[in-house]
This record gives sequence, C-alpha cells and structure tokens, in this order.
Amino acid sequence: METGGVLRPPVGPAIPLNVDFAAEIQPHLGKLLGRGGFGAVYEATWRGKKVAVKLLTVDTEEPAVLDAFLKEVALCACLRGCSRIVRLLGACLGGVGGGSAAAAAAGEVAQSAATAPEPTAAAAGRLSPVGEAQAADAASSSRQSEADGLDTNTAVDADGTALPAADNQQQQQQPQQQQQQQQQQLALIMELVEGGNLAQRIYHPSKRRLTYMEVLQIGLDVAAGLAYLHPAVLHRDLKPQNVLLDGSGRAKIADFGISRFKDPTRSYLSVTHQGGTPNYMAPELFNGTRVDEAADVYSLGCILYECLARKQPFSNLAGDGGKSFNMLFKIIVAVAINKERPALPPDTPPRLAALISSCWREEPGARPRVAQLAAELQDMMQEELQQHAEKLSRLRRHSVRSSSLPSQASSRRGSSSSSGGECSPVTAEHAAGSPGAAAAAAGGDQQAAAAAAAAAAAAAAAQCSDR
Repeated sequence: METGGVLRPPVGPAIPLNVDFAAEIQPHLGKLLGRGGFGAVYEATWRGKKVAVKLLTVDTEEPAVLDAFLKEVALCACLRGCSRIVRLLGACLGGVGGGSAAAAAAGEVAQSAATAPEPTAAAAGRLSPVGEAQAADAASSSRQSEADGLDTNTAVDADGTALPAADNQQQQQQPQQQQQQQQQQLALIMELVEGGNLAQRIYHPSKRRLTYMEVLQIGLDVAAGLAYLHPAVLHRDLKPQNVLLDGSGRAKIADFGISRFKDPTRSYLSVTHQGGTPNYMAPELFNGTRVDEAADVYSLGCILYECLARKQPFSNLAGDGGKSFNMLFKIIVAVAINKERPALPPDTPPRLAALISSCWREEPGARPRVAQLAAELQDMMQEELQQHAEKLSRLRRHSVRSSSLPSQASSRRGSSSSSGGECSPVTAEHAAGSPGAAAAAAGGDQQAAAAAAAAAAAAAAAQCSDR
C-alpha cells in the first residue's frame, strides 16, 4: 500500500504523502478559502494545477490532534471512487525538520488505510500557514523579555550571570531546535471546488434564493455521496459548510475531520466523543454513544431545511443577539428531550416537506436509507421537469392561437365583402386602378385620369350605399 512515502489507494492514482511543504506548497499559497474542522483552507497551485490546501500546524506533544489528522488522510485516500466526494491529491505529513517524520507518518496512514473497510458504491494552537505560529511565539517571547527588562540578545545562567557570546548563541539555538522538533506542518492537498461551500451560497447577500430544482439537486448529490460512504464510513459532521459546490452548482461532500470507519462486525459506531455541530446533530448523539448512518440522514434533512429557510436549524434559540452561551444545552433540551424539530417554511412543496420530516424521525431505524432518499429525490426532480415541460407546451399552444386570431379576422372580413354582405373601403389605389383611370393615364392625360378615378370612386360609393 505504501512505498517511499506514497499511498496507493484501491481506486485512482498514487497519493504522495511526503510533499515538500517549503518548496511545493508554501510559495504557491493563495487566498484563504475558509476554516473547518481543525484546518485553514487556502487556494494554491500544486504541480501545475489549481488545488485547495488544508493546513494545520500541530505540536507533537498533542498526539490526539496528529492522530485525527492522519486518520483523515487515510479515510480520504480510500474515498476516490465517487464524484460526490472531494478527492485527496497529496499530503505533507513531515516535520519541519525533514523527511524521517514524513516516512513514519506515511507508514501510519498506510496501516490505517490497509485495515479500514472500503466504502461501497451504493449510489452513483492556531490554524495558519507555516511560520506564522512560530513568528507569533517569537514575538510574544520578545515582548515578555522586554517587559522584564532583559536584553533579548543576552543569555544568563541559573545565577543570573551573563553568559559568553558563544554560549549565548548556543542557548538561543537549542529552544528553536526543540520548537522545530515539537512542531509539524501538516497539509492536505485536495481538488479545488470553485463554487465555495453551500453556506456561502445560501447566505450570499447578492444572490437569489435556491430554486426548488436546485435544492433537490443538492440533496440528491449529498445523498449519492453518503450512499457511497455508508455503511463503512460515517461522516458525523454534515452541514452546509462541509458541502462544496462546483461551477455548475453540483455538490460534493468535504471535511472528514471527525468521520470514522465503522467496525464491520457491528451495526453501529461506538464513540467516546461525538463531535459534530449541535444544530445538525441527531437526537441519539445527545442521548447515547451508539451511532449509525441514520445520524447522517438526520443532518441531510437539516441541510435541505436550511436551503429552503435560509437560516440554521434552531437559530431562534440563540435569542435576539444571535449568540447564546448555553446554546448547546438549549438544543439538547429541544431535540433530545422535547423532540422538537425546525418549522419548515409554509411554501415548502408537500412532497419535499414529507421527505425532510422522514429524515427527522426520532427513531434512527425509522429514517429512510440514503439510497431511498436518492431515489425519492430523483423521482421528485423528474416530476418537476415533466410539469415544467407540460407548462411550456400549454404556453406555446396558447401563443399559437393568439397569433392566428388577427389573420382569421381579416379573412372573415374579406369573405364577407366578396359575398356582398359588407362593402370594402374604397381606397385611392382601388380608384386609380379602374379601367377608365388606367386608360387616361396611359394616354398621358393626367386630368382625365384623375377625373376617371374620381368617377370610379363615386360609383363604388353609390353602389355600396344602395346595398
């Protein structure tokens, strides 16, 4: 699975795990795209293509954070067979000092990926770039030394005696080396999804609301991605911030920071720390530790609700100020104890309202599977398209009938005149075309032609009056 810092997943090309951060990533970092889980995400260029880079500077004395990051790499490496999942392209798992740490980290990732069950294709400190944390620590240390009245370029021994310059330099280098050894710059290199995340689209001040068809398409895309993950992998933190949109508005699932592989011998996942975002968490996440894929289904219902309502589930519990220090407690009481659910907008189409409500059922086993959700959403899209096509057909038929009315009226007037029912208006052209007027005009007598035309007009008028 792993050779020379390269991970070879079951699907797709090999994934390099020892990418040189200083040479290949840091000089090419672009704008900040957002923050999620425990990483800051930047746009960047890597090996000739636009990518997204998720960065984390961690202390090696915090093994839990490092372990979680390595598990995310292993999990993402196994999720290469579905277009509704953001793809991992590479990673930097080495310490600031060199490649031995990268090789060790690559071995851990490979071992995790090798023992993890593969998903089934059931359906289609501060987070900052490297150097920023070190600079902040150095500046803080310098400010503290100056406040204590010490020369930051002079070292002292335990008695307070100034040390020689050589010893001073050695004393300064040791903490820096220890700091470098303790810190690791980690990076995930992911495909760039240029449309941003779903939350940015929902709340963008200058963009219209998502249409009914767009909401259905997003729901279908997320359901397809979950169907690929389940039952082997549970996402556990589905929310609009972790759903990315491409240039055509299609959705991809991202951010597997707290996702977990599920023990294939069990029907549920036992966890000691649930994680997740309370507004989108299923009641069983508050009540106990047994979690299965139904928790992701509940979260998908919350995402569909937010697309329609343009507000977070249970945001009303935060009060007028929009913030509440006991928000978690309020949500626990509302969801797990009082069994409350967000109120859907009154104009929600009935069939979609029923689908969202089914995702929010209290009992996890009563909620639909994601494959069922995908089939239902697909059918709703087909129904909407058919209704739209029928409406267009009716409009076209009405337009054709409306445009034919003037010509029909003109035809009726002409046939009535020819049958003697009505007189056609006598025009100058008609009079001038009478036989007498034409003969006079041919002979060059313009006055005679005019007189003949007048006589023809008078005769026609007299004939019409007799009728």
